[in-house]
Amino acid sequence: MNVHIYKLIACFTGFLCLNERQSRAIAFLRINLKITNKEYQDLNQVSRETATRGLSELVKKEVLLPSGQKGAGSFYTLNSIAS
Repeated sequence: MNVHIYKLIACFTGFLCLNERQSRAIAFLRINLKITNKEYQDLNQVSRETATRGLSELVKKEVLLPSGQKGAGSFYTLNSIAS
């Protein structure tokens, strides 16, 4: 069974459904403990707006916690219940 089928099964059985970019960000966070919008952009070769949407979706799914800062100093960490 290939990876795409496993992802599809996970989505339909109630697990979090993450896209490839979001999965890559989670892997990055497991090593680096925090991620900024710019790091998400560089990691995934996407625009600032796309990075913002991807990170916001992970916050909405309660996978990430925002730092509470706005602008240049903001970053995200893994929610302890999601890791």
